[in-house]
Amino acid sequence: MQWNYGNPKTGSMSIRGVSSGSSENIDPSLGVVVDNVPYAYVALASGSDYVDIDTVDVRRGPQGTDGGRATTMGVIDFKTRRPTFNPEAYASVTFGSYNNLSSVNGLLTQGALGGPVVDGLLAWRGTFYRNQQEGAYKNAYFDIQDRTSYGNADRSYGRVQFLLTPSSSFEGLFSFDYKPNGIEFVN
Repeated sequence: MQWNYGNPKTGSMSIRGVSSGSSENIDPSLGVVVDNVPYAYVALASGSDYVDIDTVDVRRGPQGTDGGRATTMGVIDFKTRRPTFNPEAYASVTFGSYNNLSSVNGLLTQGALGGPVVDGLLAWRGTFYRNQQEGAYKNAYFDIQDRTSYGNADRSYGRVQFLLTPSSSFEGLFSFDYKPNGIEFVN
């Protein structure tokens, strides 16, 4: 599989060298599913930052309606990490130029924390993510000159999950996701 990032209009994903098409393609031949939610609009899939990923499964060929929609080329299926009853924590901070889109400063922070609330009954997991990066071209317009640049990144995300397991035959996963609007200037 390959992720082809251009801009919000030309980004796509491909499998076996065949692209899903640009974001103008509302019903792409390649399906992308995140936590059992199918993305029918390519810009949602190719323009997203994937956070706290547990597994990525690539299934090639026609997929019927598995995952909520039919595809002819295959499906890329992302699963995020779920709460567990084992205490765990991780964090990372990256500073500097961390992608090939520009050569200016950026700051990427991410982490997760979780474990049991009531052992064997209720577990939780909290995930946070912040991606800030200046763009390669400064904005010369006076009103926003010092606040934005072209090609910048301004993305925040947070998720809190609770896993309830009252019996061996029932499991409930409750997820609260928060993603505030950011200001990005890309084509």
